[in-house]
Amino acid sequence: MKKTDTWLNPLPQKNISRVVADQIIDAIANGKLQPGDFLPSETQLSKTLNVGKSSVREATKMLEAVGVIEILKGHGSKIRTEISPDALNPLTFALILQSNSNHEKLVEFRSVIESVAYGIAVEAIKEEEIERLKQIQQQMEANMLEKVNNLELDIEFHKLVYIGTQNPFFACVGSAIMTLLKSTISISHEKTPELVIQHHANILEALVKRDKNLMLNAVNEYIHTWDVISLHKESSE
Repeated sequence: MKKTDTWLNPLPQKNISRVVADQIIDAIANGKLQPGDFLPSETQLSKTLNVGKSSVREATKMLEAVGVIEILKGHGSKIRTEISPDALNPLTFALILQSNSNHEKLVEFRSVIESVAYGIAVEAIKEEEIERLKQIQQQMEANMLEKVNNLELDIEFHKLVYIGTQNPFFACVGSAIMTLLKSTISISHEKTPELVIQHHANILEALVKRDKNLMLNAVNEYIHTWDVISLHKESSE
């Protein structure tokens, strides 16, 4: 029996594509399937799981959409070794659903996550990542003088700090958080662009100096500003 066959268990006929997808996810989570492994063929999955080929096909399409697998024409379906930039992010959607009803909890969540992540980045970030952050900061300062919107550079800046933790879990959560907050961060660029630039300068200074206390102050200041501006937006709508 092949390695990838050991996680397969027959399913009742009533189960559909979601159950097929869940079983594949479970196999990845418990290590029975590894990044880079190929799934069994559509025919084998259909026969072993006791479901129709259409259910298997739909399950693999679902997993492809969220970046779990990639479908290689003529070769089969392979577990990804890294997240596709084009993949949907269910974590982002889950955060969006929660944030729509509880701004105060969102602020608390962001404050805790970023205080920890940015504190780790102070020690873990690579020099080349700091250099890229400096380039982004310089471009944002130039854009502000030319009245060019800095939103995309702002998002890139924060995502890179999360990546600078050298922790893929923080990088994943950070990407979801920044996508979630994009619309409210844009308000800061409209209302107080100079303050946005200053907050980024404070974060960059803390990273360059490898100073955790300086970073904590910087995070608290910019989250407070974002909180006030985004809350004002909600109250005026």
